[in-house]
This record gives sequence, structure tokens and C-alpha cells, in this order.
Amino acid sequence: MREFLREDILVKALKLAAVCTVAVTPNMLDCYFYNQGFREVMLAKATESSLPFLFARDLVLVFFALVMSAACGFAWSDGKKVAGFGTTEGLRKNLKTLLLLGPALAVATVFLLDKGLTSAFPRLYPKSPIVALSIPLRAAFFEEVVCRFGMLVILFRLLRSVPAAILLSAAFNVALGLKSAVFVGFPLRLDWLTAEILVTKLCLAVFFGYFFCKRGLMATIALRFIVDLKHIVLAIISGT
Repeated sequence: MREFLREDILVKALKLAAVCTVAVTPNMLDCYFYNQGFREVMLAKATESSLPFLFARDLVLVFFALVMSAACGFAWSDGKKVAGFGTTEGLRKNLKTLLLLGPALAVATVFLLDKGLTSAFPRLYPKSPIVALSIPLRAAFFEEVVCRFGMLVILFRLLRSVPAAILLSAAFNVALGLKSAVFVGFPLRLDWLTAEILVTKLCLAVFFGYFFCKRGLMATIALRFIVDLKHIVLAIISGT
């Protein structure tokens, strides 16, 4: 626990959390103030005048979650079984892999996941390509930091088992996504679509956990960003 409180660890965690919070903010702004579907859900539980306060509160909570996750990642990644943050040189070496693997995963997840969701729950998919860019920013800079650099590293420290840490952090990732989907009105039922979503998301989260352990956070953020750029393509297609 002592290394978690070291000044250099906390400084790095604050810097990373600040960058990630800036990256996440556009998506939060869209959800709270512009996306009509999301606004309808929130206005059913709050008043119009309270939305700025709720936005500010949740932005602070996001920053706090990112700080804690980053501190855990910097303090407890061992650099061997769990690669840790990574380096710019390592990111450069992984560039070819990222550019090949990212589009392949994007195409696979469109057919396995998004194809059913776009028709069943279209509010999850913005029609503006500019707004759609906020989704890969949120996914890469929030989910990967919290679920991989934070939760996976914490589980690895507690269990000393990489497979267990990957599986449990993947389950946490799926639960986090489901909670957000249910909050905005996704009808969680015992049907084929829900099962397909759960299995696909779990497999994807396990893969990202494995990739993080081998290549580090920087490469994982880059890969997730490339994969989720599919939302821009989907927005362009839906607008034609």
C-alpha cells in the first residue's frame, strides 16, 4: 500500500486522470445536454435545472475513479506478468499490430454486436460522425483505464493470478456496461440479443485484458480507440 501513496505515483495518476477526463467530457456533454434519447431518461429522474449540477458531480466522480485506477496501475503493475503503462517506443513497435488488429476487431464486433443493437436500441448510436467520435474517446480513455489499469491490476495484486484477474475484470467491465445500458432504458431480457451482447462483450473484455497484460495500457488504449472508430462509420452509413 505504501507505493500507492508515493508522490511520484500520485503525480502521474493525476496527470493521466486529467488527460482522460478531458477525453471523456465530450461524450458526457452529449449525453447530458444534446442526445435526446439520453436526456429523456435523465429528465424522467431529474429536472432540467439540475442537469448542470449532475453533470459537474458525475465529471468529478469520473476524475476520481480515473485517479484511483491510475494510481493502482502505476503502483502495482509488475512490468512482467502485467505490462503496466507502457512506453512510446513500445507503442511504436506495436503500430503494425494495432493497424491490422483494430479494423479486424471493429468489423467482427459490428456483425456480432452492433448489427442487432442498431435496430433494437438506436439511441446508443449517434447519427453525427463528429458526435460519434466521442464514443471511442470515452471507451479508450475511461473503460480501459478503469477496467484494465485499475480493476485488473487490483485483482492481480490480490489474487496473484493473471487469468483470474483478466476474467474477473472482464466480468466487471461487462457489468459496468450493462448498468449504463439499463440506466438509459435498454430492455434487459432473457433473449437471444441479450445473450449475444453478453457473450460478445465478455469475450472482447477478456481479449483486451490479455492484450493489456502483454502490451501495456498505451497500446490497449490505442487499440480500443481504433476498434471503436467504427461508430463514425456507422454514423455515416445511418445518415445516408
